[in-house]
Amino acid sequence: MARAVHRAVGQSENPTDRTVIELQQARRRDEHRRTREAEARRKQEVRAAVQTERTRQAEEAREAVRRERQARLDADAERKRAAKAEREQEKRRHRRDKRRAAIVATIKRRLGVH
Repeated sequence: MARAVHRAVGQSENPTDRTVIELQQARRRDEHRRTREAEARRKQEVRAAVQTERTRQAEEAREAVRRERQARLDADAERKRAAKAEREQEKRRHRRDKRRAAIVATIKRRLGVH
């Protein structure tokens, strides 16, 4: 309704006034367009900031999982190394005991003690 009245007033006046009205309308449209563009840019910046934060958090989570996995692998490797060292030590002790038993058996045999 207001537009129809506005148009009617604009058409009834002289052409110079209509041009002023048209310029005002164009200015309002341009301001509205600029406002929409600024709002769109602001929303895009917010979306980009949110996406950057999500990416950072996801990267931190992946890094935490990687560190945890590496820690488990390192602990497992240490357990394996310790078990292997224990087996080697047991083998050396067994060989030493066998050698000692053989020497004792040889001595007993030479002395004639069974």
